[in-house]
Amino acid sequence: SFGAEVDLQTLKGDRRTALITMTLPPPPTRFDSVLVTLTDITERKRAEYLTGHVFESSPDGMSIVGRDYRFQRVNPVYERFWGMPAGKMLGMRVAEILGTEVFEQRGKPDLDRCFAGEEINHAEWMPTPGGPKYTAISISPLRPDAQRVDAALVIARDLTDHMRASEALREAQ
Repeated sequence: SFGAEVDLQTLKGDRRTALITMTLPPPPTRFDSVLVTLTDITERKRAEYLTGHVFESSPDGMSIVGRDYRFQRVNPVYERFWGMPAGKMLGMRVAEILGTEVFEQRGKPDLDRCFAGEEINHAEWMPTPGGPKYTAISISPLRPDAQRVDAALVIARDLTDHMRASEALREAQ
């Protein structure tokens, strides 16, 4: 069998993306009956592109963490936040980034609750290589089906400047 994605143009001139598959008969059968399917996947490809674009261009740090507590995907904001190339983080355990103590006390309990199906939201001071950062964190379960959670989507927003300005205002008052 054979399968490939192809770009097509309709008779009206619209651009479409299709998945074409061919199933050939096993040898020594002749090639007089070949099954060919053509599936329009334009909307799926558009959704994949938009999802990837949002993930990569978000002003917030975004990562996907597997049940093994390893980073499966991180966006460029994580590079700036943790001072490490995103490609290097892939496959690393969260504890290697956060530190074992912080991971065991804060990260792992939150991820375990998420893997059990719970949505987690909180804000706290996080130790980072560049110094402490006040971070609003959202951890959402990623479910391939209604029953199981395969991974967690972690979104972290750096609110350090806001918190420091708020503290300075409070002290000034």
